[in-house]
Amino acid sequence: MLERFFEDYPEFQKTSLVTPDLGRLNPRFNALIAHNRGIINGAKILDLGSHDGRWTFAALKNGAASVTGVEGRSYLVDKAEKTMSLYGIAPPRFEFIVGDVNEVVGTFAKRLFDVVFVFGILYHVPCPFDLLRKVTALEPKYIIVDTSLSKMKEPVIELRQDDADRESDSISLNGKQKNILVGYPSEAALLMMLADLGYVSKKVDYDAMGINDWSQILDYKEKYRISVVARRSFA
Repeated sequence: MLERFFEDYPEFQKTSLVTPDLGRLNPRFNALIAHNRGIINGAKILDLGSHDGRWTFAALKNGAASVTGVEGRSYLVDKAEKTMSLYGIAPPRFEFIVGDVNEVVGTFAKRLFDVVFVFGILYHVPCPFDLLRKVTALEPKYIIVDTSLSKMKEPVIELRQDDADRESDSISLNGKQKNILVGYPSEAALLMMLADLGYVSKKVDYDAMGINDWSQILDYKEKYRISVVARRSFA
């Protein structure tokens, strides 16, 4: 039975314009958090593109020892910190850093984090492989990726443009650029990149989760969005 985690925390339906519907939040909670409790419990987690703190919060409420979030939009970090306080979560269990994920991720020490969340961010950067390379250089035990995909079957990165004015899209680092170059990996490319970087991947099976209403998560049903749990294959 699907858990309805976000029904108990309605503030997250107000803190962002991006997919705040329970019909999307709760199935994704089950796939990304509940499905991975064994990985998350007791772990130190890095949450890249932490947005309004929804997944940082969910991880902490489901056993994470601590979570560090990195988010480019300062007003979303402000909202995340307020929501944490509202629901009784206090530092040092969490920290939010305002900055470009591509730059911030390289400032952390190896093995500082057990798990890295790459949720909804990989297709908002121009070079997904470069970001994954920086993440794997930290040598986390697990990387959990949730990303939209190119529909192409071949292992490719499909270049598109984001609108920096949209909260759901990439940010303009200089505050002037509106159209931001980004790269959507195909499923084959994502799995190939993770394997090349020394990680064994397993896709989350949404079809086996008992979902009755797919109306808010058709991208998963139609396989142009994917969730993958990747385990480091070396000591």
